[in-house]
Amino acid sequence: MPRADLLSSVILILFGAFVAVESWRMPRFERIGGTIHSAPGLVPGLLGAVIALLGVIMLVRYLVARGQRASAATAVPAPGTIGDLAATVSPTEASEFQVKVGEGLEKPSETRTLLTLVLGVVFAAVLVGRVPFWVATFSFVFAFIVLFERHTYTSTRATVTKVAFAAAIAGATAFAVPFVFERIFLVNLP
Repeated sequence: MPRADLLSSVILILFGAFVAVESWRMPRFERIGGTIHSAPGLVPGLLGAVIALLGVIMLVRYLVARGQRASAATAVPAPGTIGDLAATVSPTEASEFQVKVGEGLEKPSETRTLLTLVLGVVFAAVLVGRVPFWVATFSFVFAFIVLFERHTYTSTRATVTKVAFAAAIAGATAFAVPFVFERIFLVNLP
């Protein structure tokens, strides 16, 4: 992972913590009968905590990837650089080991960032307010999962399974989001 991820993760942690702390400091209206569910800082506080948590996860991923690169550099000597020890590791084995060390960690992509931005704008500017909120939520989550997982569709069976799984996640999200906001937080959604 690039060094920019270190700075980004620290900024996310600090920003999320700031939002959470400031949300906690907001008035809760307890003296006029307000409940924890009606506190104005509840949703921003939860969002700040989630942002900080995601920043911590990003920082851990950066540190793990950095540690794996360092261990790969010391564990797999380049052929011909350390004499007899290097002769015991073939170039094929060395490259296979380095591929395995980096598995599961995607490189940053401007394309993914742009796709996220486009999907977010379509959700907020096109879908919300024009179709029922649960339909907009289902469409957004489903499209997001399908588009970002398309590189894993290796066969027809895998594609059908993963698209069905994406539909299940999108359906659960389309039910949960309106339920939580309308029933628990008493916020009318568009």
